[in-house]
Amino acid sequence: MFHKKSIAKSTIVIFMSLATMAITATLARAETIEGRLNGLGCASEGHFCPIDMLDMHVSLEGDFILQTTDGKYYFINNLDRAIKARHLLQTVRVEGKLNPEFNAIEASELWVKIKGEYILVWSSLMQDEQQRLFYRKPDVH
Repeated sequence: MFHKKSIAKSTIVIFMSLATMAITATLARAETIEGRLNGLGCASEGHFCPIDMLDMHVSLEGDFILQTTDGKYYFINNLDRAIKARHLLQTVRVEGKLNPEFNAIEASELWVKIKGEYILVWSSLMQDEQQRLFYRKPDVH
């Protein structure tokens, strides 16, 4: 009798684990989204801003988001605000894991359109390499 309950418990645990993995896989999927980087406040008001990079509005924006031509916008939580501000209002392509439940994308790459072609300006691999070099301890002989 104890053996049957143990098998039933194990089966339920395995089923729950598989169900959780399936749900997680559907919530975060690899995606490429194209649009422009815009201020969050402006996007929530339904327009693009600032007018130009000298606009004081840049300093007032708490964060910048990726906004598509149809008006949808996505948070890029793992991309530093300074990187987003540097490419404000430029046409970009963000590759990463999309979480539609939170309108967010965990970026693995940021591409900026320059003279008609996309140039890679940031990637998680590039950032990891820079962190490795920055925090590397000097060799001691």
